[in-house]
Amino acid sequence: MAVELFSEKIEKALLGLLISKPILTKKIVGLIDAEDFYFNNHKAVFKAIFDTFQKHNSADEILITEELVLLSSLPKNEIISFIADLMVEKGLESNIDKYVSVIKEKKEIRSLEKSLKESVDLVTNTGTSISDLIGQVESKIYEIGKNRKFKDFKNIIELTSEYELKMKQIDENGFQDGLRTKITFLDEKIGGLKNGEFIIIAARPSMGKTAFALEIAKNISTSKNVGFFSLEMPSEQLIKRLISSESNIDQRKFNKVSKMNQLEQARLNSGIQKIKSLNLWIDDSPSLKTGELAWKARRLNDIHNLDLIIIDYLQLIEGDSNSSDNRQQAVSDISRQLKSLARELDIPVISISQLSRRVEQREDKRPQMSDIRESGAIEQDADIIMFLYREDYYKHGEDNLINQEMSDLEVIISKHRNGPTGVVKLRLSLKYGKISSMGANTN
Repeated sequence: MAVELFSEKIEKALLGLLISKPILTKKIVGLIDAEDFYFNNHKAVFKAIFDTFQKHNSADEILITEELVLLSSLPKNEIISFIADLMVEKGLESNIDKYVSVIKEKKEIRSLEKSLKESVDLVTNTGTSISDLIGQVESKIYEIGKNRKFKDFKNIIELTSEYELKMKQIDENGFQDGLRTKITFLDEKIGGLKNGEFIIIAARPSMGKTAFALEIAKNISTSKNVGFFSLEMPSEQLIKRLISSESNIDQRKFNKVSKMNQLEQARLNSGIQKIKSLNLWIDDSPSLKTGELAWKARRLNDIHNLDLIIIDYLQLIEGDSNSSDNRQQAVSDISRQLKSLARELDIPVISISQLSRRVEQREDKRPQMSDIRESGAIEQDADIIMFLYREDYYKHGEDNLINQEMSDLEVIISKHRNGPTGVVKLRLSLKYGKISSMGANTN
């Protein structure tokens, strides 16, 4: 049976689905492009959908039609009729990944067929030597498959030599061999953030999760490149927090800069300049699917060669699966994909996570693994799980701490795949959101 070089039905199913629900473009962005389609009119429709979404961050049938009028020489009435036909043949949202996979596979089959035909022509119509012919044929086949993500094998000698060098570096620099957070006792405990690690920072509200993540982002981005995905908080609030932390000025004063004394204004200006110098990129899109987040991360990494990604927070990411799926399963899928992203980009990926209300129902409010909200596979996927805990918050309540400048902050390292667990004791500035080291418990 001959292998089909294209599937008109599948191409129509995907295009009709995207036209009827353009938000799904977010899910497949970066995974497929117009040239993967076989039919020229399908290529034009996909480009119109994608371009419309890029321009407006949304799309509908009318906008897509207008975009297609600009791209095509066909009369508008024919375009409207064609779009309507595609919507009739739209596929199921739950099958969108399959549609993309089939279209990509058919494109590879066509590319392979073309290369094999060209190879036959080389063999029959040239006087090239057999070794050169084989080399040219191999090159053509390689070109087809080079974009597939294969991890090459490494010889045991090479791997051992690499680890020998790493041991030497660790010996010279101390246990620290990962990316330094510059929170001293934390770095000593976990040995820095390692490439390919997926790290969870989990806590109940008001424990200092965002402050802790921003401290790490600020410290590392003084010399390294950091991407920060803030799904919960707009970028303006993050900037205010960063400036407050760096300048040691309460952000409530930022609305009355003219009333600050000279020292405060000098500190503020110095803090602003330091924040401006950071190698930090912030995306504050309030709604991101895992696929879109990964695509943005890859694109940012291609441009700026990222050293770290931080996500605030995991439960706000939309799963790529059908909305009717179990939410716990969706979060588990998100967790696995974030771990895969860390491995793919070979950098640490930190994600903040919520904890369930079960914590509040216990006498001892220190978090446990089972408290991670919609945990699913998070425990299994994460290389490091850290819980944040403030004893004085539970003893006195947030309202009674308004005039208190500092709060003790425990970082409970409950899971560390490649190192020790235990507790790191820090201090949190309640006014400025600044984290500082206090001492360490090496339990």
